[in-house]
Amino acid sequence: MEAPGGRQGVRPWLGRGLSMAVALGVGLGTVSACDPLLGDVEIETARLSADPGTTEQPVASLDAGGGAPAPACEPQSRRCVDGRLERCNEERNGWDVVDQCASAELCELTRETGNPICESPRCEPEERRCRAETLTVCNAGLTGFDDERECEAAVFCDPESGSCLTRSCEAGELRCNGAQIEACNRDGDAFEPIDAAPCGSAALCTRTGDGDVSCRTAVCGAGDFRCVGDSLLQRCATGRDAWEDVRTCATLELCDAAPGAAGCRPAACQDGERRCSNDVLQECRPSRDGFDVIANCGAAGCNPTTAECRDPCLVGVRRCAGASVEACADPLTGWRVVSTCSTNAVCDVTAASGCREAACPANARRCRGASLERCNAQRTGFELVEVCATEALCVPNGANNARCAAPACDAGERECNGRTLAICNSDRTGFDEVACGLLGCNANADPPNCRGL
Repeated sequence: MEAPGGRQGVRPWLGRGLSMAVALGVGLGTVSACDPLLGDVEIETARLSADPGTTEQPVASLDAGGGAPAPACEPQSRRCVDGRLERCNEERNGWDVVDQCASAELCELTRETGNPICESPRCEPEERRCRAETLTVCNAGLTGFDDERECEAAVFCDPESGSCLTRSCEAGELRCNGAQIEACNRDGDAFEPIDAAPCGSAALCTRTGDGDVSCRTAVCGAGDFRCVGDSLLQRCATGRDAWEDVRTCATLELCDAAPGAAGCRPAACQDGERRCSNDVLQECRPSRDGFDVIANCGAAGCNPTTAECRDPCLVGVRRCAGASVEACADPLTGWRVVSTCSTNAVCDVTAASGCREAACPANARRCRGASLERCNAQRTGFELVEVCATEALCVPNGANNARCAAPACDAGERECNGRTLAICNSDRTGFDEVACGLLGCNANADPPNCRGL
């Protein structure tokens, strides 16, 4: 095919030889162009099927013996499917998407290596460059440039407008030819690269309104990924002039730029999910990348069936545990003893201190009539110890230590002391004496008495 201007079109990347074309998985096409090594041939990229006949995930089939399903793929193996780079999953029963290549061809370039990757685009969509008088355009696969048209001379090829001009350039005039800044030479008949490194990409080579051409600073590095916003994974655009959205992860914490396009890690748990781990209760954290401990269930433990503490600690609540007053200030620390009452019975969380005042001192004794009483074990009141022989024989010994004294005599007991009759008093604390006079006391009487009475 004769190109405009009488010059034959040549695909620029094919000039490196047929061996490279074969290595990249391309086929031979129609003869129509001129190459100094191959002769008049044109080689066109062949679209290779990443998985012949289907793009669906394979289903593991039973082995010949009807036993366990045979693996669908080899561990960590990769493949290309319509521009998707896929990797065999851990179960070996299907494929996970690792990356979405910019084009199917960029994945196919390395497919035959057995470990394909997403190659970086060789050019940007609709990018044009001049190769001498030939205007070239980035091909659909982004793997290189195809000839678009031939201008009458190199000076007429204008990559910025994507057309052939009809005028020569002015000396010193600048332009972008891809990422390379070029200047019109003194004769005004050709553009030549300036004495400076090319810009970071064609998109970063820009012209201002006054005709000045310069390189903009790259927004990001080639191949860079980042996580932004709530959960967005982005990659650096081919032109390094912007960030492109790749996918939205479940949460920002599950977004990981390190693995590239596969940087959305699976959630470890679901919103609100709870579980028991030994004696603690855990809940899925908002980031869904793991569990946080929300309660220490203590000795009662955690119920795995209901995912609740068997003895839940409710903040602000107090309770009695025997003589101990327990309070819940934080479910993570559980119930804590804040005070201890003298006995179980006087623990009362309605009281300010959690303990009612004891009715009596521990082990205190008192007299109640002839009854000797002792403070009970719960210190809620007194209980009977014994009944003294008489009320007078229940003897206080200090404020809280009464006792029963032994009777000094038996009720009704009498005895003669010379002319005096001694009679045991009603309190049995001693004898009352009665003077018997001249006749004296009859000790032989039963009971003894004063003679003559």
